[in-house]
Amino acid sequence: MTRSASTMCRVRDLVLLNLSVMALVACKGSDDKPPQVQPPVTGVASAAPHASLAVPEAGTPEPEPGAAGAPCLTRQDCSANMECEPDQRPGVPPGRGQCTEHRRYMIRGRPLVVDGAPRVASWSRSAPDTARAADSDDALAVATLDRALAASLGDALAVAALEEHASVAAFARTVCELMALGAPLSLLAETQSALADEIRHAEGALAWARALGHDVTAPGAFAEAAAPLRGVDGAADLAREVVRHGCVGETLAAVAALADAERAEAIPALHAYYTMTADDEARHAALAFSTAAWLGSVDEAAARAAREEAATCLAEADDAHRALLAPLFARVGLAPAAQDALDHAVDRTLPA
Repeated sequence: MTRSASTMCRVRDLVLLNLSVMALVACKGSDDKPPQVQPPVTGVASAAPHASLAVPEAGTPEPEPGAAGAPCLTRQDCSANMECEPDQRPGVPPGRGQCTEHRRYMIRGRPLVVDGAPRVASWSRSAPDTARAADSDDALAVATLDRALAASLGDALAVAALEEHASVAAFARTVCELMALGAPLSLLAETQSALADEIRHAEGALAWARALGHDVTAPGAFAEAAAPLRGVDGAADLAREVVRHGCVGETLAAVAALADAERAEAIPALHAYYTMTADDEARHAALAFSTAAWLGSVDEAAARAAREEAATCLAEADDAHRALLAPLFARVGLAPAAQDALDHAVDRTLPA
């Protein structure tokens, strides 16, 4: 089994495990306090989560600088609407990435979406937060790390810090919106626990970005966090958001974290941070699948919206991600409609 296949299987199994645990908790009744779920940590094998998993055939022309498939070290090496994702192909030097199209559904973690667009805070102009300093072993590993790899990891961690910070607001708002719809206490507790995870992720990303030499302060004021909430008539919109940015986004965030963990193998503590993040994101993905299923059980419009969004996300996904996501949607009853939509899309593209 290839590294990429092993990564996909691990994430799938983590999400399915957490779905099973959440189902057991729900069966105990809403008056019980659900336990904190900690997925087992297994060996890490990873792949570039957002790039095509196929290696180009020999003789394929080199892409233009900054275009899809072009080599990169940081996001700045790529064109607009492109991300620099790790290039895990055999023989590629550590730290090298590939420019990859930033697809609409591929946002790491649970973003705060306002007026249809994900939002993050700007950096504060004040002094940085007090953050964990690297211990002597970590500092030595950082000092001896390849400069290009250190810069790539530092850039990614600085971006991740703002994204994880925004996820805190996203989960806080989701708690309120679920309460408005009468969600059970167990679902609220899991959502609140995910919020706390995102604070920990943001703190860790900030600390490691600084340890790797990135000049960051702290997230500043974030006015979008106080945007108007959806009311009791917003179940369908919430279901769409949960499917796209929770079910899909958090699953792919777990895959991305495993890829980062492999790149950071030279720094054991950073490797452990990424592995912990991957386990957390897999649990958040399971929470999103459970949330989508609950919304569909109490609101017919939300059920339709969840099925439609699942079909759209699967249609947008590449083959590897579709194979990862389809059984997870099946676990919560969203796969049949999604598969029908995919078959219909294929029929339209075939010649008569």
